[in-house]
Amino acid sequence: MPRYIILGAGRQGRALAVFLARNQNAEISLVDRDHVQVREAHREIKDLSRFFPDGKFSFHITNVSDPSFLRKLIRGHDVCISALPHQLNLGATKAAIAEGVHFCDYGFDTKIIEAQLALGHEAMNAGVTIVPNNGIAPGLSNILAWQVAQEIDCDAVKVYVGGLSQTRPKNAAVYEETFGNLLEEYVGTQPILQEGELVNVPVPSRLERLKIAGFAHPFEAFLTNSATLSVATRFKDGGKVRTFWEKTIRYNGHYKVVSAFRELGFLSKRRMYLRGANQESIVPFELATELFSRILPKCKSDMLIFQILFEKERRLARKILIVIRSDPASGLSAMQIATSIPVAVVAEALAAKKMTPGASLPEFWINHRDVMAEFKKICAKFFDPGLVSFEGI
Repeated sequence: MPRYIILGAGRQGRALAVFLARNQNAEISLVDRDHVQVREAHREIKDLSRFFPDGKFSFHITNVSDPSFLRKLIRGHDVCISALPHQLNLGATKAAIAEGVHFCDYGFDTKIIEAQLALGHEAMNAGVTIVPNNGIAPGLSNILAWQVAQEIDCDAVKVYVGGLSQTRPKNAAVYEETFGNLLEEYVGTQPILQEGELVNVPVPSRLERLKIAGFAHPFEAFLTNSATLSVATRFKDGGKVRTFWEKTIRYNGHYKVVSAFRELGFLSKRRMYLRGANQESIVPFELATELFSRILPKCKSDMLIFQILFEKERRLARKILIVIRSDPASGLSAMQIATSIPVAVVAEALAAKKMTPGASLPEFWINHRDVMAEFKKICAKFFDPGLVSFEGI
């Protein structure tokens, strides 16, 4: 009987618990320091118990950022999954290695991921497997981009991913909040593979208009901050693929807003002092994030569009398209479904000890056919056929 512990009882952690519980012999613990999150998790999972009437859950309120508490919590489990803010993933990784527990997370931050991978020797000595940077993008996007490119004749791989409201928002930002900190994606630079060379490009940038099959209106897509460096580097070293990048999909008009924010300095993370006798200071990015969080409406019905184009000499060689819509019956959002199913698949592979000890990224460790087979099984069990569509995979 596999024992899972999920750090973080927010929307991702709750969805993950639901998907793991479909196998009735699993024991699942959810942990969060926020009693409101834990209470909401308990309520939502109880509401979905028809899918797993014999599900074995436990809920805990404690400080997951304290290393000593964290080790005690993890001890005795088979797999630890972090659904925490990405800043806490490295500490959770170290705690899992110390307790001899396999580990995976949702990733995002390249520097943290590199630090996790640097623990590979320690993990190997402890008999532990560490797999950071799962989810939909990064995660499934990297798995499919890298592995499918090895199977076909192509020289360019272009990834498009976006979590959006199902109807075009009418607010000034042309966006409704679907998941997480929107502005974090629009800060810094993004490494891409361009004509066989790695290039760091400021974000947001490289806007293009995008048509997606099944949608009457065009979208826009542009480079944002995403954890794709590992795949870009592997493509560069391999030599076959000379173009690789991932762009974020948004409704037309959003790019103009965030570009103006960047140009006006609102995305700067440098502290600045205000004029005046009190010498008060602010961080523009923190202010902008707070304003967006307060003002932007929360999305009630979202969707996830995921497209990868494989090209050879500028001609389409293969297209993968996945569209996921929120599920009114279960209350799960499209972003919950899309991000948590790949993590559940990796966590189950870890529990079954299908991966050798050490630290690696999922694209270099788990087969894309296995991932997609389990992805489709989970969708078939939980959702009506019209909510999730697959093309080319």
